[in-house]
Amino acid sequence: MDYIIEKERRIPVVGDFDVLVVGGGPAGFGAAIGAAKSGAKVALVEMYGFLGGMLTAGYVYFVPWYEMRVCGGIVKEWNDQLVKFKGITDAWSPLLDELWDKSIWTGPPFAVTDMEIDKYVLQKMCTEVGVKLFLHTYFGDAIMDGDIIKGAFVQNKSGRVAIRAKMTIDATGDGDVIASSGAPFDFTPADRKSESWVIRMGNVDIERYRVYMGIDPGLNKAIAKAEKAGDLHPEAGRYVREWPESGIPTTERPTMTDEQIKKVDRKISGHWVTWPTWHRKNEVYILAADCQVDITTGEGLTEGEVKTREVGWEVANFLIKYIPGFEKSYIQDSAPHLGLRESRRVIGEYVVQTEDIAVGRRFPDDIVKSTVWEHPEDIFYLPYRCIIPKKVDNLFASGRNVSLTHRAFNDHVSPRDEATCMVLGQAAGVAATLCIKNNVTSRKLDVRLLQKNLVSNHGFPSDIIHEDDAPPLRARKARS
Repeated sequence: MDYIIEKERRIPVVGDFDVLVVGGGPAGFGAAIGAAKSGAKVALVEMYGFLGGMLTAGYVYFVPWYEMRVCGGIVKEWNDQLVKFKGITDAWSPLLDELWDKSIWTGPPFAVTDMEIDKYVLQKMCTEVGVKLFLHTYFGDAIMDGDIIKGAFVQNKSGRVAIRAKMTIDATGDGDVIASSGAPFDFTPADRKSESWVIRMGNVDIERYRVYMGIDPGLNKAIAKAEKAGDLHPEAGRYVREWPESGIPTTERPTMTDEQIKKVDRKISGHWVTWPTWHRKNEVYILAADCQVDITTGEGLTEGEVKTREVGWEVANFLIKYIPGFEKSYIQDSAPHLGLRESRRVIGEYVVQTEDIAVGRRFPDDIVKSTVWEHPEDIFYLPYRCIIPKKVDNLFASGRNVSLTHRAFNDHVSPRDEATCMVLGQAAGVAATLCIKNNVTSRKLDVRLLQKNLVSNHGFPSDIIHEDDAPPLRARKARS
């Protein structure tokens, strides 16, 4: 490969901070809040003009409510703020338990959020605790002093600038800081989870669509007709048919009473069409396209965006032309970013195995408690060592780039779900601040001190503190 040697130049330092968080998704939000509430001076770098990551930029606006309840930490405060601004199906509502017990759902139960309200609430919660936001700012390179990270070079409208920090948290999702720092990581491009693209269509007559779904379940007749006419490529149809049909409990207006909510038909779902949003009438979200590209490169991301937009456009036109209820609909907006799932995962001081999650293994350094997505009764724990990269000091992983095997990541969804990412980030933020206060590096922190602090001051479940020889929660069992 040809290359150009860049001229040496002075890079202005725009701030000195205790903790630098790179990435403003759920993990970065949790990290910034955790550090700031612990007394740290915090900088949060985000490439978009808003926070939320995949929650708001990827249109992954739904969170398993039982997972939210189990995780604790900042998740409850975030939920309550969204409730205040009418931006979520309250994850702590007794109605959700009632609907779940009566098997009204055909899929996992989600608390559905309003993405625009989410953007405001996440920003508000950060600024209220003194987090310094750097929006429209891209991570460039880690600032290294041997094997110790000292902050990051970032790029924005001011040019290339430096942010110095005593501790740095990688909440990029893709492990960009980890890779730049020289810390080891795993990336499995061949058989990793795919990326997807979501569009939102407006002016849909949802009742007519539901009636048609009773006549043509799965839209199979319409798909066959469109393929025969050349209006839908077989590749798009094959992709769509891989999606499970699952109904999600939602309502169309927040003003509905509990009795009205109970009467809403929630069992009908199409291939592409997921569900009406809970708060807006006659809108639907559509899982429009899927791809598998190398999301750690600019070329790969570009390829993925181009491919999925082409297929998504075709899918939208198919719905308008062939599906009753969509005749007068239109693409209202689309996700600003591909929905990313699996990317770089740091190789930490401990690499969590799929068996660890399957049996609910306890670790002496537990920091996070969560549940398996499809099996809410299957509680599992994640240890402090999985957020500590090998080789590099004072750098923390958080969110979906923590230390799990490829199989553990693919067998169990929760390690990349918003609530789990949020508390992983929060634990990292608290840990980073404790390291500073106790003048120790990230791998020398007294984990028992961290655990007690998380429980006493940050609302984490008390059972992350346990005897070192605590047995697994359940016997090993096979998963289909």
